[in-house]
Amino acid sequence: MGFLKGNYLPKLIVTSDFITQSKLLGGRTPQTPRVDS
Repeated sequence: MGFLKGNYLPKLIVTSDFITQSKLLGGRTPQTPRVDS
């Protein structure tokens, strides 16, 4: 359960950050994400 949480949380943060970035750019998805998947 711990490893699942450890993997899920950063993914959630990266995803929300990615969405925030997209909104800041006017809804366009950035071509190069700051964080590697």
